[in-house]
Amino acid sequence: MHFKRSRIRGFTLMEIMIITLIIAVLSALAYPLYRKSVNRARMVEAVSLIQIIRDKQTHNFSVNKVYLQSFDGMGQLTTSKISAGFTGTTAVLGAYTIKLNPAANCLTVRYFRNNVEFTLAAGYEKPGLGCSGDICGFLGENNLIGTAQEVCN
Repeated sequence: MHFKRSRIRGFTLMEIMIITLIIAVLSALAYPLYRKSVNRARMVEAVSLIQIIRDKQTHNFSVNKVYLQSFDGMGQLTTSKISAGFTGTTAVLGAYTIKLNPAANCLTVRYFRNNVEFTLAAGYEKPGLGCSGDICGFLGENNLIGTAQEVCN
């Protein structure tokens, strides 16, 4: 009688090590691109918050000939229920801190989380943004008019 041996074929240790090395190299190349994309999205979100508040202030000025001095009466800033009912001159929305500066007719939006920090500032009447932080390069030179402190002081 002749018995057939069944041979179970698997991966060798060397093959598994090579695949692991390829995955590690691809991850090391992709992670900086991912971080850059996430930081760009944070910057776009901050600019969006600024534009929403600018629009509300411009509308209020056209109707009442005065800018709002606080978030009272400004209404909801985003579709998030978290932003409903902000009062005073400072609002916190997740990792964003929004401050109105009634004396200078401007506002600042500061982002701080996971070692990423930047501050954007904008006047209600002037175009352009001020930016302070490591990721301000995402805005491009044409959109910047100085640092956040210069714009809102």
